[in-house]
Amino acid sequence: MGIEASPGTSDFLKSLESAIKESTVSGLKFEGLHFEFNDQSDHMAYYDQILKKNQQERRPLQGMYPMDVQELFQKEIFIPKLELQYLVPNDQNNLPDEAYMNDLETLIKEFLNKKPLPNGLYAVEIAQYKEDKLVRKGVYYVRMNNHQVVEFLKDLS
Repeated sequence: MGIEASPGTSDFLKSLESAIKESTVSGLKFEGLHFEFNDQSDHMAYYDQILKKNQQERRPLQGMYPMDVQELFQKEIFIPKLELQYLVPNDQNNLPDEAYMNDLETLIKEFLNKKPLPNGLYAVEIAQYKEDKLVRKGVYYVRMNNHQVVEFLKDLS
């Protein structure tokens, strides 16, 4: 699915990336920013209307339709996906999973809180490394409000 940039889209994407790139939290490293399509959104009818309108206007079938990414973000149809790398400190290599998860949630909050990010839903993909070896990879969904993480979600259903 392609998105033709609508006015303001590139500024929106640049503002997200610059807000995240400036984050410095020990052990977490920003790797990239992408968008994830959320077919669980309560606003899929809106998205379908955009597709139908573009098809009626005989726009290309490849899906390169003009869409406002910021509006689709607000409707939780497109979710910014932040890719982070987490290097586990040597003294924490043998933590039980529950302690590891609590520590990771704290680090994610520290990484995202106080950043000039718009209110909304974000996906945070974490690649966990121990001594330069990838040991686990997973995705958290976090809801931001007033520059704070207010909710962690395991999945979107």
